[in-house]
Parts: sequence; structure tokens; C-alpha cells
Amino acid sequence: MTLELMRQDPAWKLAWWMAAASAVLWPLLPFHSPASAIAPAGGILLACLARARPQERATLFQAALPVAARQLFLARLLSLLCMVWLPLLAGAFTISLVRTSEMPAAMLVWAAMFSLPVLILQAARIRETAAPRWLLFAVAAIGLPACAAAALSIPAGTLLALSGLVFAAIFALAWRAIPPSFQVATLDAKWVRAASHGRRFQPAAWWPMVRSTLTPLMLIYIPLILLESMTGQWILAACFSMVLLGQAHQGTRWLYGLPVSHRTRLRIHLAPALLPLVIGALLGANTAFWPFAPPRLVSTGGAQFAGGPEEPYRPGTPNVQVPLEFWRHAAGGRAPEIRAPWGESVRPATIRVLGAAFYNPYETARGNSQQFMEWQFDRATGEIYGRPIGPRQLGRGMPSVMSTARLQILELAAILMIVLAIAGGLEFANGHRMGRLGSKLRNAISIAVLSGPFVLLFAYNMWSPVPGLISDHLMPLLLLHLSRALPENLAALAAIAAIPVIAIYLAAERMAAEAELGSAVRQA
Repeated sequence: MTLELMRQDPAWKLAWWMAAASAVLWPLLPFHSPASAIAPAGGILLACLARARPQERATLFQAALPVAARQLFLARLLSLLCMVWLPLLAGAFTISLVRTSEMPAAMLVWAAMFSLPVLILQAARIRETAAPRWLLFAVAAIGLPACAAAALSIPAGTLLALSGLVFAAIFALAWRAIPPSFQVATLDAKWVRAASHGRRFQPAAWWPMVRSTLTPLMLIYIPLILLESMTGQWILAACFSMVLLGQAHQGTRWLYGLPVSHRTRLRIHLAPALLPLVIGALLGANTAFWPFAPPRLVSTGGAQFAGGPEEPYRPGTPNVQVPLEFWRHAAGGRAPEIRAPWGESVRPATIRVLGAAFYNPYETARGNSQQFMEWQFDRATGEIYGRPIGPRQLGRGMPSVMSTARLQILELAAILMIVLAIAGGLEFANGHRMGRLGSKLRNAISIAVLSGPFVLLFAYNMWSPVPGLISDHLMPLLLLHLSRALPENLAALAAIAAIPVIAIYLAAERMAAEAELGSAVRQA
């Protein structure tokens, strides 16, 4: 019976999908140390756990079955633990096959630590069918970050022993306190004060629609979206926005039965995902609102590009380094010669990015003079900051070309296009064309179409010659090259940028007009 209950559990079904994805993706992701990987791993696990409702021990239907409460509790706990352990075990196994790394051992420690919050949620108010929802928020905001901090600061052996002892103690206490059957209603009648129906406190008609989009995940993902968009991590911000779009879509399914236009439904879905992205982008562009000043965009050193690996020993003149977004396209795969007014020159090396060759126009070779390096440094700061600045005068947080109105307009348009495209994809997945397919095939196609581009970008990041290419440089690189090709007039620039945004929005509206009730609702 326990195994049969586990097979019906959504956490058990999701665990195998997560394990398969982890086995493929973990070796491809550019994480080479536990410190850089634990935050993304915790965020993904949190999103999947929230979908599996870890605070629930049994549904009302299961509580009414002639099955002992201990059996229900055990089946539910094992399903949730499989969702924690199976993906991390699969990822650790495939990483160990591909390369020698400390990641597999660290992932086992993560699994042991992340099991504790799951058990705490299952053990709280053990006589009832579910723990309080506020505890889920507390575990997400405090418990998981605390586990991640402990996994990074305490030795692995000590941490495994402590987590095992704590887990065994909590499980033993919960097991002893489980009643023969779960309580589904209060034991004693309670007097409830009648709600006031005065005109002053009458809620607005649209308030139930807004409440349907306010899911627990918003408390976690909205700060993450703000942080990622403020720091320019657009791929991760878009992934988190896709989660919120899916949650908003799932929470407002009841609107399909009401005379609510498809435009209103689409805007309700877009609001929780789009607003944090736009606000974060605007705050990130204005350094006055950002407590951590942006780094210097021009520097000198032994690396080929800013943020790249330094050469262990570079004799001669240091190189002038700028981020990849300020590199230029090398027509024909060969960079032109850079010549100073006094005749000294250099031919920069090229790097291929997404099939195109780029070169650093401010490169300085080892054999160039100090005067040539200073000339290149002045050219770089003049292009990026608008005026030549010496190395000693250049500081953090200075306004650059990335904070101009032109780039902010293009950046805002790019954000809108990404989110609207994802929203249109979700609406298309619920359209009548996809409805003709089976539910499993439809879900597989939807996941592949919506998640495939992000998976390919992360995979390419693994083999890219530039560290952090996808997460840090791709969006600014495209926007800067686009800005150089568009008119100087801001009004004309805004009009041109608005055309694809409006086109994608109209396409998303059309997909929303064709959306239907999901198969789960039709079967009910």
C-alpha cells in the first residue's frame, strides 16, 4: 500500500523527471565548485518542492480512506525525500563519470541537509492533514538558506552525522505522535464573528483575480528576479519569471468559466512576472539605487578579456581589458590592425562566439610600449565612459554607456519580448491545437519548447571561451551592436524597439484567445 500511495504522489512523479534532467544537465553546467552551485540547486529544488506541496501529508480523499495515518505519512515523506535525493544522486553520478570534482560529495551533503526542512514540514501539526502555510514560507526563507550556509561552512563528515541525528530524532518524535487517522476538522465548535459587509470594507470585484496570482512562490522568486535583473543575469531572471507565469496561469484557471476577456487574463498572468523584471532593470541601470557599485569596465592585466583567466606570467606591457560586449565583430574572421598616431600598431586576436569572430579593439600586446597601452586605455574609457580617464582616476560606479537612455530603452524592449514570448508559449500549450494531443505528449512538448532555449544556452556556456558569456555578456553584446545600427534619435529608437514588442504581445493575445481548459479540469 505504501508503494501504491507513493506512485500516486505528485512528488514521486516529479522526482523521476528531475533525476533525468539532473543526470543530463549537471555535467553541462559551468559550476566547478560547491559554493557557486548550491544557490541554483536550492532555488530549483524549492520551486519543485512548492509544486509538490510539501506541507501536506494527505489529501481529504486519502484521509477518508481506510488506511492508517502512519502509512500515509510514510508514503508522503518517502516521496518528498525521493524528490530531494534522486536528482542530486543522478547529477553526482554523471559528474563523477565526466570529470574529477568535489561536486559529487558536496551534492550528497546537500541532499542530507535539504532533507531536514522537508521533514520539519511533514512533522509540524502531525495530527492534522497539513502543516500551516506560514511554516512553508519560513522554511523557504530561513531553513533552506541556513542549510546551504551550513553545507558550505561545516565539514562534510560532521554535517552528515549531525543531520542524520537530527533527522532521526525528529522522525522518531513525529512517528510516536501520529494518531490512528488524521484530523480534518476542528474538534470543538468555534464561534466566528460575522464579517462586516459595510460599504466601507467591501472588496473590489477584481480582488479575487489578484489573490489568485499571489502564490507562496512570489515571496521567494520576486526578490530573486529583482536581484538577477539588477545585476544583469537575464537568463536566470527569465527562468524565474517563467515559474511565476506558470503559477499565475495555474491559479487563475477558474477564470475560464467566467465572462472575463482573454486580454484581461493575459495581463493578470503577466503582471507578477513582468513588474519585478522591469523594476529591477530600471534600478540596476541607475547606480544611485544600487548599494553595490558596478565594477570598472576597463582594466589592465594579463588576461585576454575582462573576467578571463590571468596568464601565470606575462612579461612586457599589460593588456587593456574590456568586457566582451565592447568587443567588435571581425569581418572575415580576421581583426583589423590597430595603429596609433605615431605608427605603433597591434593586430588583436579573435574569439569565436556563437559562430562569429570578435576582437578587442583596445588590445595591447606584450611587445607594445607603455605609451601605446595608455593610448588604448584612453580610447577604451572614452568609448565606454564618454571621456578619457586615467587608470588612477577610474573608479567603481561611474556612469557608462550601459546606463544611457538608448541602452535602457533597448533593454526594456528585450525584457518585454522575452516575457511576452514565454507567456505566449504557455497560452499556446493550453490551446486547442495542443489539446488534441495526449496530456503527457503535450507536457513534454511544452517543456521542450519553453525550457529548451535556456538549456541550450546553459550548455553552450559550458564550452564557451568566455566565462559567464551567456549570463553576463550576451544581452549587453547584442544590445550594444543593435544600438550602433539604429538611429540616434531617441524617439525613432523607441518606435523601432516598440514594433517587435507589440507584435509579440498581439501574438500572445491570439494564443490566449485560443486557450482552453486543461485536461485535468475537463476530466473533473
